[in-house]
Amino acid sequence: MKRPSFKSKPTKRRGLVKRTIRKAKPKKTTQSKSKAMRLKKRMAALNEPRPKLRPFQREGVDWIKENNFRGLLADSQGTGKTVQALMAIGENARYVCPVLVICPSSVAWNWEKEAFRWLRHKLRCHVVEGMEDKFPEQLPHVTVVSWDLLTHRIDDIIKHKWRFVVADEIHYAKNPEAKRTQAIHRVLEAAECEKILIMSGTPLVNTEEEFQAVKDIAGGDPPILRRTLEDVAPEIPHKTRMYIPVTLPDEIQAEYNQAAEEFGDWLDEYLNKVLGDPSAVMERTESTMKAENLIKVGYLRRILARGKVPAACAFTHKMVKKQGESLVVFGEHQDILDAYTEGLRKLKIPLVRIDGATNRLSRQRAIDAFQSGQIKVFLGSRAAFEGITLTRARHLMFLERFFTPAAEEQAEDRIRRIGQTRETFIWYLTAESTIDERIEEIVDRKRRIIRRVVGQPNIDTEQLDTVVDSWRKLKPLNGLTKPLKVEPTITIPVPPTPNPKVLRGVIFNGEHWSIPMVQRILRRRGHKIRNVEMKGHYVFVITHEPEHFDKKTIKTIDVGFEFKIVAGKPASTSKRVMNYRR
Repeated sequence: MKRPSFKSKPTKRRGLVKRTIRKAKPKKTTQSKSKAMRLKKRMAALNEPRPKLRPFQREGVDWIKENNFRGLLADSQGTGKTVQALMAIGENARYVCPVLVICPSSVAWNWEKEAFRWLRHKLRCHVVEGMEDKFPEQLPHVTVVSWDLLTHRIDDIIKHKWRFVVADEIHYAKNPEAKRTQAIHRVLEAAECEKILIMSGTPLVNTEEEFQAVKDIAGGDPPILRRTLEDVAPEIPHKTRMYIPVTLPDEIQAEYNQAAEEFGDWLDEYLNKVLGDPSAVMERTESTMKAENLIKVGYLRRILARGKVPAACAFTHKMVKKQGESLVVFGEHQDILDAYTEGLRKLKIPLVRIDGATNRLSRQRAIDAFQSGQIKVFLGSRAAFEGITLTRARHLMFLERFFTPAAEEQAEDRIRRIGQTRETFIWYLTAESTIDERIEEIVDRKRRIIRRVVGQPNIDTEQLDTVVDSWRKLKPLNGLTKPLKVEPTITIPVPPTPNPKVLRGVIFNGEHWSIPMVQRILRRRGHKIRNVEMKGHYVFVITHEPEHFDKKTIKTIDVGFEFKIVAGKPASTSKRVMNYRR
């Protein structure tokens, strides 16, 4: 039988010639491309020698088994708790699978990655990605769900009989009244599961009562294995916390003084700028003043952080440009991260950034770019506190102070982990005679409680006398930040871009413009980021593939300093199909 031909043939109809157009093969999506890339890396990894457990990690695996897979693994950050749990599962899969792993969303895919790295194909792992992601009919060895999804997918989760539950970063469930805490209790009750491993390098965050609530998840008084980095890897150089005073711009210092003395009046001015509607301002003011002390401290922290940004940029300039160091920087509020990003753009210092809006692919790309030394500055929010290794740097700086030592130590130990060979320095920018001093007292008190209850190493601290005010001499930093009530959000002057339908992409100098900043602004303007290519200092952010356009119309146009757009006329549907065929 003759096989049918799929070549185009002319057919006559009513005097017109019509050509049948062969359907183009569906183009690979970004998701399928990343999956193919991940599979390619894994095939290459199969030829590499499998990593080996360190002696203390071997002891941890044996400890989990000896205690019948129930306990609190409280080893400090950077010691490999994930690896120990996975090896315990892999060596005893017949008795403990299927396993449910609950962890922060930022490290969910890290569990899958580590499972393959250490156990290869012996352990099948599925990460639940969202509300629509169905559980496989036949459960794999390990199912990973984030703390955020746990409460939303609880009805689906309790349908399955889990034989072993691993709760990573268990301090996420420190509040007995929280939905996530109640959800994990439901999982254990529904599965009648006695095998529960809870893990955290910072199991005590604020009080002993919260610590007891954490232990109650594992039966009330579980076995505890707690080892610090100093215990298991004494060869790693120690870290020092450096407290360095900074000066604030005059107008921000004045705003801080007003807010500290007359919070109600300051709040009215701020809300008028943000909301505009007098009735909404009054309602918001009344509700805010009910918790005045807590809310006031939050606003004061934010004002201070605005004022510290110029000093932070000057400090970065000195570290990167003059000393050639890599630097990790952490903050909390988006406007603070934006202001710092804009300051580095003006100083022509490229950076990579991870915050709550960073997707998994961009997250890994940012880490790789920093760890390889391609980019010298890494900027992160709380979304980058866990599951990341940034040992390329030996210096880490905070733009803002956090209320708990657990948060700060999670961030600090991104650079001080197994694999770090140099002494590390943690830089805290402090504004004298401000709320910074009160926060330091709170953090110190909590550190004493942690040291007494679960054990904590003593860290060297050094208070410097030299005040960072060199930012006043750097002209690009003049007027960088404005008071919070004047400019509630930071406006970043990325050049205008055309309609998303006609934009092929943008090309810019990565030393002048921040890559993550440009990506975020493009997304806000309705553009989809399909890929990012780098050549030397220049970056090409692609929003459409070339097949989308009539190739004769594609042009590159200068729209700003070291910033170009690539635009063209969209091709017709039939022309686009022919482009894809070619």
